[in-house]
Amino acid sequence: KHILPAAMSYARVARTSQAFAERAAAMDVLGVSSIGCAEEMRLHLDDFLQPVLAGLADTHFRVRGSAAVALANYAEHLQPEIIETYATLLPRVFELLGDSDMHVVERACFVLATFCEELSDNDRGDEIVPYVSRIIDTMVAILQTDRVDMHEVALSAITAAACAADEGFAPYAAGVLEKMAMCMRLPANTDVEAARRGRATECAGMVLSSIGREHATPYINTFVELALSNYESGNAELKEHTHNFWCNVSTLAREEMGPLLPKIVPHLLKSAEESDFNEMFFSPEAEGNGAGADGALGGLGDSDNEDDDLRLGDGLRVRTALLEEKQAAVQALGVLAEQCGRAFGPYLEGSLSVVEDMMQYFHGDVREAACRAATGMCECARRCAPAQGAPAPPSEEDMR
Repeated sequence: KHILPAAMSYARVARTSQAFAERAAAMDVLGVSSIGCAEEMRLHLDDFLQPVLAGLADTHFRVRGSAAVALANYAEHLQPEIIETYATLLPRVFELLGDSDMHVVERACFVLATFCEELSDNDRGDEIVPYVSRIIDTMVAILQTDRVDMHEVALSAITAAACAADEGFAPYAAGVLEKMAMCMRLPANTDVEAARRGRATECAGMVLSSIGREHATPYINTFVELALSNYESGNAELKEHTHNFWCNVSTLAREEMGPLLPKIVPHLLKSAEESDFNEMFFSPEAEGNGAGADGALGGLGDSDNEDDDLRLGDGLRVRTALLEEKQAAVQALGVLAEQCGRAFGPYLEGSLSVVEDMMQYFHGDVREAACRAATGMCECARRCAPAQGAPAPPSEEDMR
């Protein structure tokens, strides 16, 4: 009740300023306010939405970009009221996707992905189906440009649309999967290139999962081989997306994944077990004075992705890409155990030992993933060796 009136008072004045920086700041204030003041803002949604919509039409690209980010924050935090306006807002987002400035287009992709995710989370994903063709055409056009830094957000938007549309994505799957295969065959020598390949891997897995086993079967082998080739890179983000790919594919192939497990599980165990303390922590203030954790405590070089890193105080940060790789690996072990059943049996003991260790990991997200993975492994154990007198586990046909 104290922060919101002050923030809105500033935004009301700043958004009419002659200085573009002040107008952009007004959009930033509106967007950030939705994170902590959502309850009050939902009650008067239109009052807070109209200034942002006006910002989308501003003459300066920085203001339009900030307004787009504010709209994405609204989509995420002002639920469920904001979803009721999506039919009005999505045409405005598509207008932004045609903006002359790529700074704005990038943020519009983010807004679009956020709306798709929220519609999916609210069991209204079918309502995105009429927009899927336009989403794909727009994102593929971005993928055909030489702006590699934009490819990742375009791929994320396609992934979100596939997740929301589910089976409604099937008519578009063949063309999209062809594009994903092309992206997964491109080099991954830089972080940006690796991010593109990772997002393409994520997208392929989501599309295959969405369209179902019957439609996905002709493509699975191709994408499995492409995904396995990702492990030739040491990039943490690429490995994270590849680990997640197995979660999606295993829901389709189930025990038929068995012959692939010797190629997959060792990579998951390596990511989960790897002692990453020396690489995990760093101090950006101590650039060039050391390496690894030893350097962090006495000085370490800067990160390539500072904005994505987790601050721990006193200048110490955590490279979140390594955390997310580990979390994805643990999660994949649990999903494979549950979905593959008896085929996962030979890997159950070793995987469960790793998962038990991860339950004591310092970061909560990894611990949570480990607890969830343990559930899948218990189901695997039940199917491998049911307790005497217990009901027989469901057959593979029943599981489908």
